[in-house]
Amino acid sequence: MLHAPLSAVTSYSGRNYHHYCRISQFKIPTLWSPYWRRECCRVCLPITMKSLYIKECKKLEFLLLEFLKCPHPSLAYLAIIRSTCNSFSSFPLGNFPSLTYLNIYDLKGLESLSLPTSEGNVTSFDWLKIRGCPNLVSIELLALDFSQYSICNCKNLKRLLHNAACFQSLIIEGCPELIFPIQGLQGLSSLTSLKISDLPNLMSLDSLELQLLTSLEKLEICDCPSSNS
Repeated sequence: MLHAPLSAVTSYSGRNYHHYCRISQFKIPTLWSPYWRRECCRVCLPITMKSLYIKECKKLEFLLLEFLKCPHPSLAYLAIIRSTCNSFSSFPLGNFPSLTYLNIYDLKGLESLSLPTSEGNVTSFDWLKIRGCPNLVSIELLALDFSQYSICNCKNLKRLLHNAACFQSLIIEGCPELIFPIQGLQGLSSLTSLKISDLPNLMSLDSLELQLLTSLEKLEICDCPSSNS
């Protein structure tokens, strides 16, 4: 159940409610009373929910602040599309131990995505996809292993730390501020596909480093003027 002023929710739909939730066009007026603000922050989503899709929601911080406080042990799929969270800078993942797919696209206001090694018990993702987040500066997911990892068009991203032990596919493109690979290519022996594009600060990759990628089947590097490869 989602508690919010009726005028704030333009569209909400549920399908097999306890397993799937879709929230779209969640709009909150710029000026409103503290009473309505408190009401909108009362987010009650079922703990058995497996999928959550959020699209075109303005002032999303009022929804996320409460949502991220509550454990959702069954949530496996989370997508946030074309939304805004102006005063919400960090997105911790510790309360989602079953999460395997995370897709964040065009989320304005998000500055960091993190899961410290000491937080929560999320250990593996099938797919992490982050695209077009203009304010994102840091991604620090040392406690996670990924099968597929895609970071695209995050123009201010400067820091990317990860546990690469289980990478199979890695795509990084359109991140002009990112220095990569800051951790080197060690530990990427399971990687089968690597695509790097439009990274002016790509560190030089010599043949000895590339030989560490013993499972690599597909390699694409383009528009990376700092690389000698």
